[in-house]
Amino acid sequence: MQFQDRLQGDRIILVRTIPGEQIAEELFELIDANRRYLEPWLMWVSMTKKVSDTAQYLKMKEQEFQNGTKIEYGIYKNSILIGSIALVDIDNNNLSAEIGYWLSKDFSGQGYVSESVKVLEEYAFKTLKLNRLQIKCDSLNIASSRVAKNNQYIWEGTLKKDVFNKFDNTFRDTLIYSKLSSEYTK
Repeated sequence: MQFQDRLQGDRIILVRTIPGEQIAEELFELIDANRRYLEPWLMWVSMTKKVSDTAQYLKMKEQEFQNGTKIEYGIYKNSILIGSIALVDIDNNNLSAEIGYWLSKDFSGQGYVSESVKVLEEYAFKTLKLNRLQIKCDSLNIASSRVAKNNQYIWEGTLKKDVFNKFDNTFRDTLIYSKLSSEYTK
């Protein structure tokens, strides 16, 4: 699969997170500044304690990119990194993938993730020729669930108590939403 390094939206630009010192520092600073906001939903945040942790993640992610199973983009508004969005678990046999995302608290509730999902799904369906995309989120993460619904992803079901959340030491439900290429409209 041939991936593009930049995808353009109306208000945002998605730029592939290629491993390097500058992007590792930018991502770490954004994660660190939003730690309390992100930790309830993203278990990896608590393991991201220094820039070198982010640099190591970027190198690991790059191997998945080389294998064709993941592509991750920084979400930029006016040249400022505000979050991240990715196609993960890309399955070339079944032509499917999952969309994962996170955003700085300062930019939440303004439609930037929804726009990023639209840009990424257009690329996934039209260029990569995927058949199915899914979004999975914690049932308590209202904002993430809203993004799926606002982008016309269809709720398929709930995985009951399938994830142990170390943030509050509880088992959490996961909601699964999907969209098929046949349901995609620009």
